[in-house]
Amino acid sequence: MKESIMIVIAAIVVLVIALVLLTIFGQGMNPVGSFSNQANLCRASGASSCQLTGGLPPGWSSTRYKVNKDGVEVEESCAQMINVDVCSDLS
Repeated sequence: MKESIMIVIAAIVVLVIALVLLTIFGQGMNPVGSFSNQANLCRASGASSCQLTGGLPPGWSSTRYKVNKDGVEVEESCAQMINVDVCSDLS
């Protein structure tokens, strides 16, 4: 019985440590996407948000994505990538 409890406690400790490490280092592990793929994702999320809520998604102009643009890694928001600031520009 004592060994079973120790195994369960050890497993919980390992899971908590793994969760902490993923939380700490997870932000820096975002892959760099190609510019066209991320731009298409931005266009799709903007169109669906405009259709459902009548406005662009929160963070449209502030959230930055790492993209590979002409061989150079840059950080751009969806608004910068597809040059859209209002829903009517998405058509």
